[in-house]
Amino acid sequence: MKVLFIGDIVGNVGRQMIEDYLYRIRKDYQIDFVIANVENATHGKGLNRKHYDFFTFEGVDCMTMGNHTFDKKELLDFIDEADRLVVPFNQPSILPGVHTRVFNVKGTKIRVTNALGCVFMDNRYSNPFDHIDDYLNLEQDIHIIDIHAEATPHHFTLTEDAVLKYGTLARMNPPVRTENDRLKIIEGLQDGTIDLIVTDHAPHSAEEKAKPLAEAPSGITGLETSLGLGLLSLVEPG
Repeated sequence: MKVLFIGDIVGNVGRQMIEDYLYRIRKDYQIDFVIANVENATHGKGLNRKHYDFFTFEGVDCMTMGNHTFDKKELLDFIDEADRLVVPFNQPSILPGVHTRVFNVKGTKIRVTNALGCVFMDNRYSNPFDHIDDYLNLEQDIHIIDIHAEATPHHFTLTEDAVLKYGTLARMNPPVRTENDRLKIIEGLQDGTIDLIVTDHAPHSAEEKAKPLAEAPSGITGLETSLGLGLLSLVEPG
């Protein structure tokens, strides 16, 4: 059984990559089942009906979501009939959607469950690990759990105190949090909970960051610092 997971398809560029390459990849590598995170597929935030149908046509078998699930309110109009869509089980209970689904692939039952990490994320979502056990003993042959979570290298180096000191220069999305959160990120890297450190290079000019805190864009001014921060904060301390 060959399963392809595609993480966070963003906007028009991401959709174009699916249109250009997914069919070829499925054919060349004989992929049996495709899962894709599509929470940012429509103009960078959320998912509308047109793009749900697009992914279905292009061969995405299961779609997972994240903290931008309902940024496009149109989803509320078709979520009950979107039988390939899975939304985080730890979202507020008042919100609609299916949290876990079973797909029959060549006689194999593949279950896909969606969760949202709560570190640096929307605090309306509960801790996924408080309820994960409810989903671990269900019927399936293969169980894939997509925990949609994110942080930047600055989240394992800075805390919310940096905002008090540097103002908009330390504003980012998700925002930096407490020292305990910073240490938990490092713990997750050490114990293998976090598999990779990746970057999203979105620099901003000094003029943009000079705006008031509520208006300035999220991000840090300067050149790429991921490698340096990793060496300084993770490798050298051991």
